[in-house]
Amino acid sequence: MIVDQTNRTFICSVVFVDLVDYSRKSVSVQLAIKDRFTATLAEALKDVAVNDRIVLDTGDGAAMSFLGDPEDALFVGMSLRDVMKAAAPQPDGGAGAAAKDEGSARIGINLGPVRLVRDINGHPNIVGDGINVAQRIMSFAQPGQILVSRSYFDVVSCLSEEYAKLFSYDGARTDKHVREHEVYVVGESESAFIHAKAGMENRAAQTNPRLKAGSSPGGAKAALTGTYRFSAAAIRQAATAFLQDRRKVTVAGGVLAAVVVLLAALLVAVKPSAPPVRTATAPPQEGAPAPSEPPRQDAASAKAAATPAGAAARQSSAKGASAKPEARKAEAPGAAPGTLNLAVVPWGEVYVNGKSRGVSPPMKNLKLPPGKYKIEIRNTNFAPRVEVVQVKSREEVAIRHLFK
Repeated sequence: MIVDQTNRTFICSVVFVDLVDYSRKSVSVQLAIKDRFTATLAEALKDVAVNDRIVLDTGDGAAMSFLGDPEDALFVGMSLRDVMKAAAPQPDGGAGAAAKDEGSARIGINLGPVRLVRDINGHPNIVGDGINVAQRIMSFAQPGQILVSRSYFDVVSCLSEEYAKLFSYDGARTDKHVREHEVYVVGESESAFIHAKAGMENRAAQTNPRLKAGSSPGGAKAALTGTYRFSAAAIRQAATAFLQDRRKVTVAGGVLAAVVVLLAALLVAVKPSAPPVRTATAPPQEGAPAPSEPPRQDAASAKAAATPAGAAARQSSAKGASAKPEARKAEAPGAAPGTLNLAVVPWGEVYVNGKSRGVSPPMKNLKLPPGKYKIEIRNTNFAPRVEVVQVKSREEVAIRHLFK
């Protein structure tokens, strides 16, 4: 989970949203705007896995860091812009630009490095140049406008023709720290929006087997699938928020420990009174040999057993029979894991049998149980690298790849 990956650096997409003139509104209007913004944001993020994003409340907006596909940031930004622009009151007569900008947002998107840390309350937070530049890009945007940085444009514009036609160069801007930024305006394209939404839904279906199995045609099944997806996301968010509250975790752990101790005490108290379990034996039938009667041997077998060589053979066979269970018992414990060493330049997201295991660098190695694995290394700017490796116990396997 994200909470277990603090003090790590990631290359991710950051969306910074600012609600226009939010601080100038009255408290009641601020609450209404914030509720509408929160509902819109939750709807836009419902198909993004909780472990692939971090959402920070900035007071008059939000900052979202996407650790997965950069297309997720584009879809969320376009969704927020379109929904808030449609909900904003339309100017009539002399209302002017003030009414037009009311309820709209300025959005900036950047692709850069961020580090996962914990804030003063112990919650996950992000710091670094990735979020700082996203805020600078947002400050250059007009109400209802999305601006992206050069680094984000270079990556996303290469993914599809719809994305390439979506951006338009808007020149270079200088921030308050005298740092120059080349910015691009995100236009309004229905095909690009549908393409980004379809990609996000496909990725959500791949990471959720139930959604993938229930994606067949049919209105009723589609409605059930949507209900389950929303419920799963809500459960994951609630579980993450619960684990981040140390007091709740401590109380729950104490209650669980008390329940375990109580159950153990009851088990010890009840166990002596229980009669021993014995295997029932059927009464001997009439004419059958008594249970204690040794098996009969023919004359040749008895004669062979009577000789010293026959006795030695019987003793060795008995030792061999007893040695077999011991050999099987020695093989029972699981084998120690092997090590997969990674050397990827410039960077790549590592998938093991279709499941993401992190980004290399900074990740340098993985501990895997012995077996055969399909290793896929993805970089958004290049074709993926796929290798099949055989991992053996206590041995190292290396994969080195240079994207070019």
